Amino acid sequence: MPHMPLILWVTDMTREKTAIIPLFTVNPRDGVNVARVYDSHNRRQSGFSLLELVILLMIIGTLSFLAVIGAQSILTGLRANQAMNEVAGCFREARELARTQNREVSIQFPEGGTRIDVRIWDNAINGWTNIEKRDPSVTLRNGYEFTLPDSIPGLNAPEGGALTSPIIFDGNEVEPGGGDRFNFIPDGFLTTEDDQDSPINATIVIGLTGGDNRYARAVTILGATGRTRVFHLKSGAWERSR
Repeated sequence: MPHMPLILWVTDMTREKTAIIPLFTVNPRDGVNVARVYDSHNRRQSGFSLLELVILLMIIGTLSFLAVIGAQSILTGLRANQAMNEVAGCFREARELARTQNREVSIQFPEGGTRIDVRIWDNAINGWTNIEKRDPSVTLRNGYEFTLPDSIPGLNAPEGGALTSPIIFDGNEVEPGGGDRFNFIPDGFLTTEDDQDSPINATIVIGLTGGDNRYARAVTILGATGRTRVFHLKSGAWERSR
């Protein structure tokens, strides 16, 4: 007589299927003569091999590395925008202060190439004094300074004109620490200290120490209106940020 298998109904919850698994066969003549245990379910659920585990770890490591590099690039770009906005905000607040206080407000670039000092004219002492409340003065951080981008042939200032220095007022190069002073007058115009009847334009270029064109930023001031604009360098040309 042929062997008669004893069977067990097993539900595979992972595949939502029901399988018949023979536990052992029985020979009616001899009784139980074969004890065959099947574990096909466990064989299907066997673990990773060492090679598969190594490949998986390599993929995770590569993705983590790319994520860190991308995050660093985004953070550096955000810091570049922050430096740009701080400089632009410095000029906007200085101009507004001159108009609301009906006094001259001066702009100077001290030695170091990372700071803009703002002072207000004090009639009582007949000279410039620090601004006690809401001082617009700004110091660049995170490695940013007033610097030109890496060599880009034919690159001009964002609003036109030769870009020969990171700080240009009235078409002239301004050296930090040189003592040059520029004024916002009560009408809101930007002028030189020697000629307050003639509005001037200005360009300030910001970048990382050592130079990386991806993070170059620029701020321009149109002296006749006091209007401030911001730019970023993209594909070798200045593009308006907003």
